[in-house]
Amino acid sequence: DTVTEEAGDTESLDLLSLSVGAEQVISDTEELEDKKPIIEKPSSTPQDKPSVTDIPSGDVEEKEIGRDIMPKSPIENDRPKIYLEKGDTIEGAGEVEKNYDPEIILPSKPHRNGTEGHWETILDEVENMKQSGDYVKIYVNKGLSNEIPGANPNRRPDIMGVRQDGTIDQVEVPSKTDNPKELIDRMKANQDIIGKERAGTIRIRNIDIGGD
Repeated sequence: DTVTEEAGDTESLDLLSLSVGAEQVISDTEELEDKKPIIEKPSSTPQDKPSVTDIPSGDVEEKEIGRDIMPKSPIENDRPKIYLEKGDTIEGAGEVEKNYDPEIILPSKPHRNGTEGHWETILDEVENMKQSGDYVKIYVNKGLSNEIPGANPNRRPDIMGVRQDGTIDQVEVPSKTDNPKELIDRMKANQDIIGKERAGTIRIRNIDIGGD
């Protein structure tokens, strides 16, 4: 009987050991599971914009494709900027602002030559040029040398208008003794003196009889 009891006790101890061992294995397994790194699944929705932490300081622009944030190159930063004024369209962007207060240089006395309406027509043309907003200076019966130093011969167009880009337009008002074709040839010769970089338009303005 004693042997039987000892054998039974031994069996009980073995079962207890197995039970404790199993619990230890389960505990160790749970601990290992807790220590596993957590790996998140990538989001199916892409981020709107990548981080810009590492982008060099300065102006940045957003590219249309891929929504990448990229620094502007020095060449792009050096490009001239076009600003739209109120009421402007993109077609007119970059146009020079109008100037309605040009400097007007008149002779010391009216340029009269005995032809009725000659002086009055010149003044009317000057006013039209002023209102166009295209000129910074308008000369009346003044020599080319005012704009072209050393001009030779130093002819005096009835009107010489200097545009904002530096080009020079000429207008002649024929008197009763003038030949319009000769006036045109004279203005063309003046264009050669002015030079192709600054030579502008030439035009004949006929006298307005009766002020019309």
